[in-house]
Amino acid sequence: EARRQLDKAIVAHGAASKDLERLRAEKDSLDARVMDYRMFLTENEDSGARIERAKSRLSEAEARSKALKDIAGRIDRARESERAVSKAETDYAAAVARANDLEHSYTDAHTRFLMSQAGVLALQLSEGVPCPVCGSVHHPSPAIVPEGAPTQDELDELQGSLEAQRTRVSDAGNRLTEARTMAGSERVDLRERLGELGISGEPDRESLGKMSSEVSEIIRGLKEEIGTLTPLRDRVESIRREFPSIDAREAELSSAIEDASERVRGLSDSVSSLRG
Repeated sequence: EARRQLDKAIVAHGAASKDLERLRAEKDSLDARVMDYRMFLTENEDSGARIERAKSRLSEAEARSKALKDIAGRIDRARESERAVSKAETDYAAAVARANDLEHSYTDAHTRFLMSQAGVLALQLSEGVPCPVCGSVHHPSPAIVPEGAPTQDELDELQGSLEAQRTRVSDAGNRLTEARTMAGSERVDLRERLGELGISGEPDRESLGKMSSEVSEIIRGLKEEIGTLTPLRDRVESIRREFPSIDAREAELSSAIEDASERVRGLSDSVSSLRG
């Protein structure tokens, strides 16, 4: 009977020892995992903050990229406005020149018309009939109508053309004023936008393209950085969520190991007692 009790105690002691080893192995594994977790957190704790900083810089870079594209459009509009001013100046100068030509033609025609009126009146004179101008009844040397003198209708037509051209001059002047106002406004807006971006002077297409390429490269790098940091941040958050259950399991294991150790010691004493 004593031998049977001893054998039973030895078997129980062996099982308890294995159980204790299993618990200690699980505790060691859990401790190692916690150590790895804490090392990972130490290295990547700020991944979330780094992502936010990268997103902020990305937003700024994207805004600058958009602004540079806007600048390119503003430069095109400003130059188009300047071309419109140049055309309006040419049109205005041509209209003024044409008006001056018509003014000269009308003045010359009006002078010749007035000079021709004496000849027109002379055509109506009759011998013995008093001249309506001087009253003489004799007309030995009546005036003649100059060759090529304009008629009243021709003079009126020329005056109408002159007045129409003066209207065109006024319209062309208004268009020139509008074009200059628009061009001035475009230039002011362009200078303001360039100043906001810290760009001095007006960049050419090549310089603007270079700046846009640099910003695009910054945007690409920031997106890559965010892509790299995102899984690290997610892992950090996952570990933080896991810690409460790890802590609870560690407490369970510590308690279980203590109980198992007591059991092993008790069984060890029993085996020793039975052997003695």
